[in-house]
Amino acid sequence: MNYIKHVSIKFAKNHKLYGKEITLKKLLFAAKQNGYVVKNYSTSAHMMIMLGVYERAVKSSSIAVIEEKGDVYIFIDDSMPEQKQLFALAHELGHIQLKHDPQKQGKRQFEREANLFAHYLLDSDYDIKRIFNIIKILIAVLCLLFSFIFCLLCYDIFFPQANNSQTTQQNQAPSQSSAPSNNTSTVFYYTPHGEVYHIYRDCHYIRNSNNVHATTTKVDGIERICSACEKRYKNH
Repeated sequence: MNYIKHVSIKFAKNHKLYGKEITLKKLLFAAKQNGYVVKNYSTSAHMMIMLGVYERAVKSSSIAVIEEKGDVYIFIDDSMPEQKQLFALAHELGHIQLKHDPQKQGKRQFEREANLFAHYLLDSDYDIKRIFNIIKILIAVLCLLFSFIFCLLCYDIFFPQANNSQTTQQNQAPSQSSAPSNNTSTVFYYTPHGEVYHIYRDCHYIRNSNNVHATTTKVDGIERICSACEKRYKNH
């Protein structure tokens, strides 16, 4: 933890502001508990002139003064919206808590440090919020993941045929039609002295023959299909 954050948290805890929403009213009360005098620009022009900070105040939205005897004065431009007044007060408290030299206020380093103090003070539960935001994002991602898985499971349960048909189509390689085997119920034609079956009675090898037999069962000695019939069957 860096030093500026440590100082801001310590201030918030000392005034029971840590982890709570800080309003302008609460921060004004905390400043007064520390003995600081907080004034508005609209009602404190004379006092700023007496303290010699009027010219500097005109150029800024807030200014803090520490007198020689240790009294602390904080002046806020009350023409600003309340939220800007709140940040300006937190900024000036940062200068004081970080023990910046009032005469050197305006230096970039001091201004950055005071802004950081104000940021940490007004958002004292910043780390907790960041952790909660990360958890919310993780929960959202997990919910989306579980929803996707649930949808896939439901699809498999209610539409199994679609998946099975897709799988069957993918597994089946395309093939050309082939002639039926002589073990099927298809009618085959043959001649007594022939060595092949014919699928078509008008096959040019047997169409002029008067001695053609038909069968649906295997005939001894004939194993093959006529090449002309097979070619015709494939092109059918």
